[in-house]
Amino acid sequence: MADKRSHVRYIITDCVILNDESGATIASEAMLSGISFRGMSLELKEKIEVGRVVQFELNTKLLARPLRGKAVVKNITELKHRHGQFFRIGVEFTDVNGRDVTTLLNEIQHKMRQMEKRIIAEDPRDYGPF
Repeated sequence: MADKRSHVRYIITDCVILNDESGATIASEAMLSGISFRGMSLELKEKIEVGRVVQFELNTKLLARPLRGKAVVKNITELKHRHGQFFRIGVEFTDVNGRDVTTLLNEIQHKMRQMEKRIIAEDPRDYGPF
């Protein structure tokens, strides 16, 4: 099945705090597993129902301040691990500063280019397209 996503997803890990609309904590240690311009993927111990609106705060060293906003849960997958079960949820941003998201994605791309340059410098073989 073809991927219908319209924005590139970047795999990064950072901590995200999730609250309900009243500000009560839903998950204090959700782990970010990927992000795009329109949403993010999170892993957490708590099950959250599809359609629920959440407030989020993403703390990352890539931004000068936390990325905050609102999102709606679009999907959830239960996963089992040797340390127990957890849930992977996909959320779509509904209220977030687009400039902050763009800044974060640009920083991720910049870090990826730096890593690529370091790898090539350590092993200067031809890294052509194929």
